[in-house]
Amino acid sequence: QWTDHAQQKWLNHFHQHGLVACFDRHGNILLGAPDEESWYQKVSVGYSYLLQAHLDHPGSIILSECDNKDGWYRYTAFVRGGLHKSLLGFECRILSQRGLELGAAVIDQDITVGQERFVGFKIKKKIPMPAIICGTATNSGLTEKGFIVGWGLDNHAGCALVLTTLETNKTKKLLGLLTVDEETGCGGLRRVLRRLKSMPEWQSSHPAALVSVETTREYPDVGFMCGQGARWRTEDAHAKMDETMMDRLKDVSAFPAVSLKQGGCEAGLWTTEGGRAVCLTLPCLYYHNGARVNEWRAEEVARTDVEHA
Repeated sequence: QWTDHAQQKWLNHFHQHGLVACFDRHGNILLGAPDEESWYQKVSVGYSYLLQAHLDHPGSIILSECDNKDGWYRYTAFVRGGLHKSLLGFECRILSQRGLELGAAVIDQDITVGQERFVGFKIKKKIPMPAIICGTATNSGLTEKGFIVGWGLDNHAGCALVLTTLETNKTKKLLGLLTVDEETGCGGLRRVLRRLKSMPEWQSSHPAALVSVETTREYPDVGFMCGQGARWRTEDAHAKMDETMMDRLKDVSAFPAVSLKQGGCEAGLWTTEGGRAVCLTLPCLYYHNGARVNEWRAEEVARTDVEHA
């Protein structure tokens, strides 16, 4: 759910960079058309390429507030991202929707209800909503070793590459898509596909080819490591990418191909639904904010990997 302020901020940014964009009813950002109807029409009739990345929020969204009598304000936040370690006792930073630091607190509740997980904390001052919390282990920025550090680099890096490509290649045959809810089953892209597959033009024409840009964790056994550059992902756990597109891209790009069967990606979903897709992936340290190493910390990507992609 986007606030009016956040939507307007995005639209102003696109306008300043000469990009035409809109939001669909599910919160996805559609690039290359002024409204939802015309964007879906362009995709359904087979525009050459659709550049796609997913939007992940860099922390846990604060959902509710309770004003206690003893002068403390208690808040509850919704946790996403696959972290299984208990967060009890962790210090967290509180950030506004504009990224301003509002304070710090210690998590004193960690509750799982069905498939959903919530954490709670209290603080002496009232927090302007909406806001998020994230860890304090690493600050955002650039390290001396040339790593970009930040919360939600999966997939801020992919979004940055999509926007840069669209800004520098303003062709009528190139569209963009930034999807929501990737971490909860690719919900944003599934809704786009559902809409497209209901259109007669999608059934009778050649669907647009999806080029998905993502980050994923390192796989040293196949040489997929930070600082070694981006790779064309040939397959995921569910599907193989389009071989014709792969062959064409090998002729025009210097990125090697790599087989990563672990886990799924949005290009794999597009493929299983009958579309043509490939995936450009960048290696990421502390993927999913450290969940795989049972930590809660910022992610890192090599600056050279992003710049050369």
